[in-house]
Amino acid sequence: MIVDSAISHRTINWRRISWHVAFWIFYLGIYTFAFGYPNRYLHMLKGNLVTLPFDMFAVYFTIYFLLPRYLAQKKYGLFLLWFFVSAFLIVFIELFYAMQTGHLDKQWDLLTFILVFITWFVYIYLFVFLAAIIKLSKNWYQNIKNTQKLGKEKLQTELKLREAELKLLKAQNHPHFLFNTLNNLYGLTLEKSEKAPEVVLKLSAILDYMLYDCNEPRVPLAKEIRHIENYIALEKLRYDDTLDIDFDVRGEVQRQMIAPLLLLPFVENSFKHGTSSLLNNPWIKIRLAMNTNILNFHISNSKVPDEGSSPSSYKEGIGLKNVTERIEKTYPDGYMLNIDDQPDRFSVNLELTLEPNNP
Repeated sequence: MIVDSAISHRTINWRRISWHVAFWIFYLGIYTFAFGYPNRYLHMLKGNLVTLPFDMFAVYFTIYFLLPRYLAQKKYGLFLLWFFVSAFLIVFIELFYAMQTGHLDKQWDLLTFILVFITWFVYIYLFVFLAAIIKLSKNWYQNIKNTQKLGKEKLQTELKLREAELKLLKAQNHPHFLFNTLNNLYGLTLEKSEKAPEVVLKLSAILDYMLYDCNEPRVPLAKEIRHIENYIALEKLRYDDTLDIDFDVRGEVQRQMIAPLLLLPFVENSFKHGTSSLLNNPWIKIRLAMNTNILNFHISNSKVPDEGSSPSSYKEGIGLKNVTERIEKTYPDGYMLNIDDQPDRFSVNLELTLEPNNP
C-alpha cells in the first residue's frame, strides 16, 4: 500500500511537470514563429531562451506568491502594489540583460525606451495573465470538487446518524413493549392461569416478528397488522369481557410497506390508559383504513379524569415520545399526526403516505 501511494504521488508530479513543460514549449513556439520572420526563427528562439528565466520567474512569482498571498486573501491593494512593483523590476532587469547580451540595441532616446518597455511588458505579461487564468480556473474547479465532496460526506454522515437514531428509537420500543408483556405474563403465572401457555405462544410470535422481520427499514403492512392483532389477542386474555375493544381494518393492506413497530406504541398506550380498574366500562376503538397509498389510523380509549395531572400527561410516555420521533424521521414529508387529550378520552389520528410493496 505504501509503495502504491508513493508511485501514485510520483505519477502525479510527473504529470504536473509535463503540463508546465508543455506550457513553456507553447510559449517559445508562439513568440518564435510570431516574431521570427522568415530566416530569423533561430535568432528569435535564441533570444527567447536568453530571457526565458526572467519570464518564468514572472509567471511563478505571480501565480504561486501574489495570487495565494494577496488576491486569494482579498488584499487587492497589496496585490496591485506588489504586482506592478515586481513587473517593473522584472521588465527593467530583462531589458537590461537583453541589451548587455547584444539582443537589443543600447542606444535609445527616452520615448523609444518607454515604448520598448511597454512592449516588453505586454510581451512578458500576456503569458503571465494566461498562466494566472489557468491557475485560477484550476483552483475554482478544485474548490467546486472539494465543496461537492464535503457536501457528499456531510450527507452520508447525516444519513448514517439518522439511521442510527432510528435504530435507537426502534430499539427503545422493544424493551418498552417487552416490559409490559412480561408483566402481564408474570401476573398470570402467579395466578396459575390456564391462559399462560397461550400468552407464551402469542409472545413467541411477537418476538419472532420483532427479532427477524423488524431488522428491515420497511415491512409489509399486513405483517404489522398481524403483529397488532397478536398483541391485542394477548391483552384480551387478561381482561376477559371487562374490556370493550374493537379493531377494524379496511381497504387493501397487502400491497403497502410501513416502518416496523410504528403503530404498536399507540396501541400499547391505549391499553395502558384505557383499561384502568377505576373505569366502569373501559373501551378501546381502533380504525385502520387504507386508501391507495394513504394510511389512516385512528385509535381512541377511555380514560379516568384526573384533575391533578396536566392535560399533556398522557402524551409524555416513553413509547409515544419515541414513536413520534420515529415518524418525524422516517416520514418527514409524508405524515399528519394529531393527538387529542380530552378529560374522558384520549385519541390519536395518524395519516401516513406509504410505499407500495414491489416484490
